[in-house]
Amino acid sequence: MSKNTNNEYISISKLLREISNIKEYCKDKTSIVITHDPNVALQVADRIIVLHEGKIVEDEKKEYFVNNLETEFYRFVQSENLK
Repeated sequence: MSKNTNNEYISISKLLREISNIKEYCKDKTSIVITHDPNVALQVADRIIVLHEGKIVEDEKKEYFVNNLETEFYRFVQSENLK
């Protein structure tokens, strides 16, 4: 997030609750969530596909990104957290 206000955090919190509700309701279905926020991806995804300039550069289960700090995704997460 570029701005840190309480309203934005509430919106993200609501979004995460809604995504969790959808995942629970659609357990046996595939859901696709598109986000530019890597932290949201880590919280809601089972699998993460990273695009760079329109091309897939990484396509792994979430655990891969959590356990491997040498990925494009991790470098992006770090850069976002420094803003």
